[in-house]
Amino acid sequence: MPSFSLTRGDYADLQKRIVAQAKAQLRRGDGARAGGKGGSSNDDPGRWWLPLVLWGVSVVPLVLLFRWLESLPDMGTHLAMGAVGIVVGALAFWALVRSGSSSLQQAMFEDDGYCLAPQTLDVREDCIEQRSHAAHTLWQWAGFKHRQESDNLVFLFVDNAVCLMVPKSILTPEACALIEQRVPLQAL
Repeated sequence: MPSFSLTRGDYADLQKRIVAQAKAQLRRGDGARAGGKGGSSNDDPGRWWLPLVLWGVSVVPLVLLFRWLESLPDMGTHLAMGAVGIVVGALAFWALVRSGSSSLQQAMFEDDGYCLAPQTLDVREDCIEQRSHAAHTLWQWAGFKHRQESDNLVFLFVDNAVCLMVPKSILTPEACALIEQRVPLQAL
């Protein structure tokens, strides 16, 4: 069984694939609903009130703010300050989200932790056996929904966000053929 270690870059690639897959599902309108059925969340009869509440929470304070601003003598200055505040707040939120995701990713994966630790993989007729110092996992072929491939990795998805990443460099031609036979390729 060949040994390998995944890198932070491999997990960054996985994260990009998961986000792209989620965006594609949303564009198609088959996002996950309760019970695992496709369809948009607007089709769920139990949540018809959610958009109304969100609009109310967003619009009512703005209406009250504009009513209050009408009573002030210099309304233009206050509106300009409010617009600048909204733009600065949106930029700050965007910067926090961008920096936070990379910081979170750095903190999630310790150099000697489970995800980046050396592991071995054995691709067999009945399953894929994965071993590391912390775990021994048998991945049944029936559990894989689809696969994606990059130049260096094969991503075997069991769910929209759960995946077994396998470096192509450790796969024998027989293992590649078995993966191609058992797990359908999904194009983004």
